[in-house]
Amino acid sequence: IVDTDDEDDDDSESNKALKAIVQGFKKLVEGGYIEMVQPIATDQDSKAQKDKQDGIHGGEFEFEMDEDGTIKGKKRSRSSSADADTKSKKRKVDKGDSNDDSYGTSKPHHPKILSLLAAQRSLIPSGSVYRVNTAMFHTSLRAMVLSRLVSEMYPAETDKTAKKKGQSEKDEKEHMGAIVNAALTFAARQEHAPSGHMLGHKESEEDKHHRMAEWGTFCPSDIAPYLPPEVTKSLKSDVGGLQKNLSALLVRMAELRYPPVILEVEEALGHPKGGKFEVCTRQLLQRMRDRIVHRVLTTHHGIVAARIVSVLQMKGHTECDAIAEDAMVPAKEAREILHRLHRDKYISLFDMHITRTHNTGTAIFLWDVDPSRLLKTVKNNVCSAILNLRLRRQHEVEVGKDWMDRAKEAGATEENVHEEDKKKYLAFCKGLERLDCACLQLDETLMVLTDF
Repeated sequence: IVDTDDEDDDDSESNKALKAIVQGFKKLVEGGYIEMVQPIATDQDSKAQKDKQDGIHGGEFEFEMDEDGTIKGKKRSRSSSADADTKSKKRKVDKGDSNDDSYGTSKPHHPKILSLLAAQRSLIPSGSVYRVNTAMFHTSLRAMVLSRLVSEMYPAETDKTAKKKGQSEKDEKEHMGAIVNAALTFAARQEHAPSGHMLGHKESEEDKHHRMAEWGTFCPSDIAPYLPPEVTKSLKSDVGGLQKNLSALLVRMAELRYPPVILEVEEALGHPKGGKFEVCTRQLLQRMRDRIVHRVLTTHHGIVAARIVSVLQMKGHTECDAIAEDAMVPAKEAREILHRLHRDKYISLFDMHITRTHNTGTAIFLWDVDPSRLLKTVKNNVCSAILNLRLRRQHEVEVGKDWMDRAKEAGATEENVHEEDKKKYLAFCKGLERLDCACLQLDETLMVLTDF
């Protein structure tokens, strides 16, 4: 008698694991985080494309005259030694590997995985190859960063101020970040997630251009599935329902300025879907970069230096006395700060000489901010900070190598016997955690300055 209970349990666990893997892969494909790689063109396809290009651009023709004096032309054939070498090499490979028709056929296919994928063939075709869609990850991170920015610019009111202004205004500011996140997530799905045109359905050029022109725009009903459950519940509970309240909230968000958050593309009043809107991504990103630059200047040179840079960004080429007056600081202090900023390549100096002798006593010195140079300097400072943090973490790991080895070998015996050792080990782990958090924050800052 053979006990098969353990085998049945193993089979059920493996089936659950395979189903979870297939479902997870399906969600990643539907979300656009994994994209299908286009098949590599064969020799016949490339030759046909080359012949088509030759027909368009003219190609090379040979002309000959017969005995009657008529001229005949024909297309010149392209044959080179490289083509002959590649053909011979292909023949050798085909003879040596005649059993393998395509890559990966020697690997056995799992029958359970094939049965689970059989119902998903419209989304996951047979023999398809996939890769990670980095553009979708960047777009998702940008949506998270911009929604957090909007939530910080328009925070939710406290209970005391909400009673004075009304509960509706409080709820309005609470949902702004979630609405921006939902709108940008929907825009990312529009661009990267597979839809009908990627699932085997034919699409005309006109429909394709129309679909691409709609990227970024949305209606209230489009972003409703991407809202958090608490926001959906709050909007549904108000009079008018989800779509009407969401449309009214988007219209109020479109009235915000400095920077604008939502652009009303089609007027919501009388629109069958409650209007058409678009997130002002470029203005929000510029606001985010300006905040980063202001914080870097404040950290390195103080609040007065950040104020001086803001004055120069608004007024352009300005003399030192005018800068000191606008920044509300003494002229001597402003002059010192300007020279420090110029030394660190945050601002530039333009000297205009009145005479040909280039006398500094009669010259006019104008200070200015070049946006590209300022952004480049901030990027270099952030990169230097990331490098220093990583070197510091590497040094801390080398110093605390004994603590890490003892933690790995901790089994039957306690990791640290004495209370002082335990405190030192916890302080060591806390220091590494702080360094890791700082590196992640700087990576996100550099991503905003570079990739977004």
